[in-house]
Amino acid sequence: MRLPSLLLLWPLALLCLSGVLANQDSSKYELILYWRLRQFMIDALGEKKNVVAPLCESPCDFKKFMETVTVKRKGPKLKEADGVTNRKDANGKVLYQWYPDYDKDFSVFTDDLFSDPEAAAKEIDNVHFTGRFGSESQFEGAKSFDDIISSVTDAIKKSQAALTAAGRDPNGGWFKEIKNLLPIVANARRYNRAINLTKEFKAWLVENPTLKFVNVKMSAPIHRAPNFVYQKVDLHGTYDANRAVVGIENWQYGIKTFAVVQNSQGSALGHVMCIRSLEKLEKNLDAGCK
Repeated sequence: MRLPSLLLLWPLALLCLSGVLANQDSSKYELILYWRLRQFMIDALGEKKNVVAPLCESPCDFKKFMETVTVKRKGPKLKEADGVTNRKDANGKVLYQWYPDYDKDFSVFTDDLFSDPEAAAKEIDNVHFTGRFGSESQFEGAKSFDDIISSVTDAIKKSQAALTAAGRDPNGGWFKEIKNLLPIVANARRYNRAINLTKEFKAWLVENPTLKFVNVKMSAPIHRAPNFVYQKVDLHGTYDANRAVVGIENWQYGIKTFAVVQNSQGSALGHVMCIRSLEKLEKNLDAGCK
């Protein structure tokens, strides 16, 4: 199987960075990760040496932080009290709801809340976080996901060095939370990719006259932190369970390699690249703590 060239991988890296490939499952945890990293770096080095979300000028609370790094999305037209008439501004222009909804109560985003990523993620959903980040909004000059990972690593190392020099624990507090968030972000991407791959496989079967009545087999439930439960398509099991389907033997290779092919191209490949980068960073941080 031919993998895409490096020239094709570059735009995928940009998509991963901007949040185009991200989703509500993963981006909200990424948002928490960047917020905690900003707090960690400011605590260690001070405001002037912070490089996380540099355009969020002090005082930068979580609401302002989200406004700085998030791409807005236009929602439905706003309605008058009758629920029918469109609301308009003084110039007669129709008004729309925009997301995230910054009219929501952001006082719930306390330091204690962020210590529980799952609880924080639910509140982020409540304000309709779009799941997309602005270009270079997390770190100046970060044009790819590799740049993001490099910037995160550099911010952590500098913060830890400053804490060590000050006689403080470089591996406690926010650092532990940051390190624990990395596999959660990766797990969220795995969860979303598994669901989408199942949809893609079923759609592919339906489009093929020979395979449209194939009974799809699924794996046992997969549990990943913090609370992701999902199933993956059992491609080999699906083929074996449907050997009685006339002509299916001609599609054995296509069925059994479906995931490999799909995950080696397009946005799916971008997700795989992001997951691998997160895994590598987590491994490096673990090694640094020993």
